[in-house]
Amino acid sequence: IEKALKRMDFLVHEFRSLYPPQAHDPGGYIELLANLNEYLFEKVGLQCTASTSQDCKDQSLQRLFERRTGSAMLLGFLYREIGRRCGLEIDFIGFPGQSFLKVLFDHQLFFLNMTQKGRLTSVADLQKHLVSKYGSEVFLTSRFLETPTERQLTVHYLCKLKKIYFDQKNWPDLVAILDMLLAADSSRLIEYKERGCLLFQMGYKPDAVTD
Repeated sequence: IEKALKRMDFLVHEFRSLYPPQAHDPGGYIELLANLNEYLFEKVGLQCTASTSQDCKDQSLQRLFERRTGSAMLLGFLYREIGRRCGLEIDFIGFPGQSFLKVLFDHQLFFLNMTQKGRLTSVADLQKHLVSKYGSEVFLTSRFLETPTERQLTVHYLCKLKKIYFDQKNWPDLVAILDMLLAADSSRLIEYKERGCLLFQMGYKPDAVTD
């Protein structure tokens, strides 16, 4: 974590040296976002991996710094933290996949798509994304635009890893992820059941009985 924070500090310092601060007006904010996109996705060369990727390393911040590739959510985490250090009021939105960020300025919301190099996205485009994934019966409501809590983001991130380890039949790492999920949210009863079944199959019967 310490190395990641130092790397993030370096990126912020380099960005500020390359792009002087803009005036705090709507045009300046748009220019700041454009500069941040150019810096992260063109100069640094960050790339978003496919949402169907089964490589757990795509969820690794260390891998993101080393190979410049990572999941949309991981790119969003990095973009959010650098943006905040540059004065942006920026957060995730509760949109499926956690691949969109929102920036608030002067009572206006700007949406950024991490799968498309931070491209500004309209509300109409968000609706199209919903329709393409879930069908025309799903409508964009205010709950999709709300800011998820850090706990919700952590749970979503761990659930991604849970699916990957389950598909890979990597039971020891899956148990570790279930432990972290339950530490983040002890009300998730299904994870107790899943962990108990796994522990039983792995021969840890006393622990399995506890779950």
